Amino acid sequence: HLIWMSSLDDLLRLAQQTEETIFFHLNHPSAYYFVRNDGLVYLYQKPVQPAPLSGSDEVRSEILRAIQSNEFVLYFQPIISLESGEIAQLECLLRWKHPQRGLLSPADFLGQVEQAGMIPELDIWVLERVASLLAGWEENKLPLYPVSVNISSQTLKQQEITSTLKGILENYKIAPQRVYLEIPEESIYSLSDKAEVLGQLREAGFGIALSSPSLTPLQPLGENIQINQLKLGYQTVKQISAVSQSEELTRQWISIAHQHHISVVAVGIETSQQLGFFRSNQCDQAQGFIISPPLAAEDLPGFLRHNLPLLNESIFSASP
Repeated sequence: HLIWMSSLDDLLRLAQQTEETIFFHLNHPSAYYFVRNDGLVYLYQKPVQPAPLSGSDEVRSEILRAIQSNEFVLYFQPIISLESGEIAQLECLLRWKHPQRGLLSPADFLGQVEQAGMIPELDIWVLERVASLLAGWEENKLPLYPVSVNISSQTLKQQEITSTLKGILENYKIAPQRVYLEIPEESIYSLSDKAEVLGQLREAGFGIALSSPSLTPLQPLGENIQINQLKLGYQTVKQISAVSQSEELTRQWISIAHQHHISVVAVGIETSQQLGFFRSNQCDQAQGFIISPPLAAEDLPGFLRHNLPLLNESIFSASP
């Protein structure tokens, strides 16, 4: 269950009483502090308003410095199978530990980084870091799951991008099948040769996931492209309990995706009602705070090693 706390002080007292660790996750415009105890997630939310970055030249300099100084950090959010309740996948989330501005979410900096033309460098850094972590987890005999990594249209437009991404994984002896490249829906429209690029990546072994913030048609992909996974965004999940028409539309799109052999992930699950709805309507996977908040890369090995339950039986069996 997800239990919202009224103050950070209350969460601090709970952590002291239970001797549990307080975790932190930034997702603009809010910061989340949470404690896991006995299958429950105690959560406190605080709004944040970071200052904007500077101009393009300064942004380029900042990004290069941040990459060289290891200011970027990765978090991983588990994605569960709605059939078994077990972890099926991990989504990689980028954060920036800015020396002056604190911990930043992508919403705080990616827009200006994109304008400065630095997104490809950042995407490639993330993939290389993920490959390094995967290699380390395998060496330490941790449970292995596919990892979803966000990648932009700017990066996909780079020459020989398939060989570049595949070469990074080969350097760490990681099979492409262990990585899903998650592409924002808007990127599909800006890729003039999307069929060729995505086809090459699929042929190389990468999984392809389309991140859709709302229930929009799959036609932009074209008849000759088949993605592996469709991720229904927070907006869709939130509408399930608020707009009755959304339920039927969601059912239709899950059915359409399955007809094209595409698995479906519900993103941003926060209530047992949402969880029960997607499970009873054959959605394949789900992620959200009620399942597990994102975990820092350094905390993930201990989490996986202890094989902690993500959902107790009463929540997982919930249905609308």
